[in-house]
Amino acid sequence: MKNILVIDDNKDIVDLYKTILESSGHVCITANGGKAGIEQLQSKSFDLTILDLAMPEVSGIDVLEYVKKDPELKSAKIIIVTASSPTESEAARIRKEYPIIDLIKKPINKTKLLQIINSY
Repeated sequence: MKNILVIDDNKDIVDLYKTILESSGHVCITANGGKAGIEQLQSKSFDLTILDLAMPEVSGIDVLEYVKKDPELKSAKIIIVTASSPTESEAARIRKEYPIIDLIKKPINKTKLLQIINSY
């Protein structure tokens, strides 16, 4: 069982992740948007964070920048789930520059998501 934070600005997607994760025995905390996600990261410790990139106001990249600069969060495990289609070079840059363990394209495949989560 892992304590997982889900950060996404789409409530339906957040609810879907919560259902998938909790039905698989994980604890799931949700944050609607990047600002709320950063607040959760500041207040609690998580085994894993699932992060959307494209969010208004405070984007997923903004959250990654915050995590990268915070000494207490630098070792955070983050899975990016995005509807955008980053090129191979963009994906490689994100993987190199930020502390992420995987980058998955939406819509998610429940089995693949759980395999990734359970491998960390």
